Amino acid sequence: MPLNWSFSSLHTFENAVTSTEIDLRTVAISNDTFMVLAGAGGAFWTGGITNGSAGQGGPDVTFFYRPWQLGLMTQFGYGTAKQYGEISLFRQFSWKE
Repeated sequence: MPLNWSFSSLHTFENAVTSTEIDLRTVAISNDTFMVLAGAGGAFWTGGITNGSAGQGGPDVTFFYRPWQLGLMTQFGYGTAKQYGEISLFRQFSWKE
């Protein structure tokens, strides 16, 4: 079973906050036209103006349309800020040999 793991961390010197985002997904459906990934992810942050640690997490689903190399990622869940949801669009740029 293929897994997709992503990790991103950022420290902002203006307010001394460090934030980290983690996602783990696997292929749920795949064919020549599209791919659907399902998994879970979240974010946490600490330091600076946050007064301790905070975070959020929940399930995410990614839809990828192969002919246009265009994707839509959704994530929703619960955390320090109560319920949340986000939608991200992305485009893959590549070339064929």
